[in-house]
Amino acid sequence: MAAFSESLDAWTAAQITGLNPDWQTAGVLELDWSGPEPASVADLGEVSPLMLTHANWFDSLSHCNYEWVLPRSYRVIGSLPVLCTEPAQSYSIGWRLGEQLALQRRWDRGERTPWSDPRELSITGADVDRMTSEPAEPRPDIRHLRVTEVESLDCQRLAERFTELRTLSLSGDLGLLVHASALNRLASLRQLWITDLFGMSAADALLPERVPTLELLYLCSIPHEYAVAMRSRWRPQVAYGTYVDITAARRPEWIAENRGNPLRHCFNLLDRRTEFIETVEREELFAALDVMVSEAEAALGVRLESVADMLAAGVDAVRDW
Repeated sequence: MAAFSESLDAWTAAQITGLNPDWQTAGVLELDWSGPEPASVADLGEVSPLMLTHANWFDSLSHCNYEWVLPRSYRVIGSLPVLCTEPAQSYSIGWRLGEQLALQRRWDRGERTPWSDPRELSITGADVDRMTSEPAEPRPDIRHLRVTEVESLDCQRLAERFTELRTLSLSGDLGLLVHASALNRLASLRQLWITDLFGMSAADALLPERVPTLELLYLCSIPHEYAVAMRSRWRPQVAYGTYVDITAARRPEWIAENRGNPLRHCFNLLDRRTEFIETVEREELFAALDVMVSEAEAALGVRLESVADMLAAGVDAVRDW
């Protein structure tokens, strides 16, 4: 198959080397070729697999397992004898043909300095708030945007500022998306990732007719109502080249319980930073909860067994450690 690569500013090609029905993946072997859009494999001439030697790669083929939904912008141009009979060992989500070839060519030219795509931007939710709080010209130069640590993000202001996004990744820790329906203004979007963010309803769903180029939709830990609406609209698009992965749809009760639980951040955040919570520490933390309940019982002069059980169950339900 062939695809246009922004990294190369040209077309490139790859070969499907195998399918795995159990994992629903396709082995993809990149070819050492770029040029104008090919009409058939004959336009490729003599081709060979892309061998990677740049950075930490050591004579490795660019051979990876991707989700087996062929992205809608990719073109099947024919077949060739299989160039690699060994199965691919690595896995990834989101086809990105051309990136490895671009990096390898830089390496072959002797360019050893770290390279970052000027069209990519990785910032926090607070950074976005600062950037969009004042009127400014749009940033059509940014094509790939990754926003982390979202507490509350206005999608309308984001869409007004970053008008030509191809990839958008939004993640938080039970943060909120406001005006999420405004993501429908990103007509050129090809990949959308949303993780652990809330505030969206069915009315905010992304619409295929508004975002016709979407090739990958990955949603995890989002409102149940939003998840149902997105599934109903995008599952039929799988046949046309959109990979859909929607998991951990949260009901309102779960969201209410977890967004208001201070212990969730007190311990999960600390453990994420230092990984200090092991078996002994877990026991000590739950013992500390028992002490807290005992002290409360002594102060109030009442038994709080049910409260202790509920508190322990609540901690156990939301902990990541």
